[in-house]
Amino acid sequence: MCDIAIGSDTGGSVRLPSALNGLVGFKPTQARVTREGAFPLSFTLDTLGPLCRSVADAAATDSVLAGTHDEPLPARHVSGLRLGVPRGLLFSQAQDEVLAAVEQALTQLARAGAQLSDETLDDLLGQPFRLQERGTLVAAEAAWIHRAWVDSESGAYDPIVLGRIRRGQTLDAASYVGIQQARAALLPALDARLAGLDALVLPTVQLLAPHISELQDEDAFLRTNALLLRNPSVFNFYDLPALTLPLPRQAGDQAVGLMLVGRRGTDRELLALGAAVEQLLKSL
Repeated sequence: MCDIAIGSDTGGSVRLPSALNGLVGFKPTQARVTREGAFPLSFTLDTLGPLCRSVADAAATDSVLAGTHDEPLPARHVSGLRLGVPRGLLFSQAQDEVLAAVEQALTQLARAGAQLSDETLDDLLGQPFRLQERGTLVAAEAAWIHRAWVDSESGAYDPIVLGRIRRGQTLDAASYVGIQQARAALLPALDARLAGLDALVLPTVQLLAPHISELQDEDAFLRTNALLLRNPSVFNFYDLPALTLPLPRQAGDQAVGLMLVGRRGTDRELLALGAAVEQLLKSL
């Protein structure tokens, strides 16, 4: 239908559909692209980025959205790339098909000369979930944004969406501020841990696209949605640029995405790295 679409990625809404549909999706560092004119969901986490067919298209769109008029991406090679694999929480519930596709890609990256290292990062990657057990930044901010409509226009909302917004009304001010203060301290901590790497590499999402018939029950929907969002949402919390690439598949196979994550502000470097990985994957 089109070559490029633009979306708002608050917890994965650019990268998640891209991964499930065999596309490239890019979430930049938040400050890179203005959100002026975009209807908000979360002031803290909303980030605008492209869904497209190639890293080249993502890079061109990123340059336009950021208003930076960047030069074409510099050529990078897979050989010598330092890629960290954060095994643990973000692999722990991966379906067999997802895990097999990702492991095959990691094997090919290593054969092409990339330096892969297993990274123990769960102490930081698990913090967004521990801090937000009683309520999330997204729900609290969405509740404030929609405060004028959730009662007067409640019938216009999907019931599940309405329930998620209303849960945000229960997060008290002290808890909200506490999450924000903790997040401010955590951002540089993860950046520092990534200093010796060019990128992290992991499954974009741990599931294949679920069938709609599996999601008719609200509890099943919420459980599945939470697991789909688990991997991408971590990097919204930490404001890191993240790129999903489609992995090779046979006819009839469902799409699996491979996510590359860089340090804050290294958006163009990540896209150049992603172009090199994309070229390798397309050659398989």
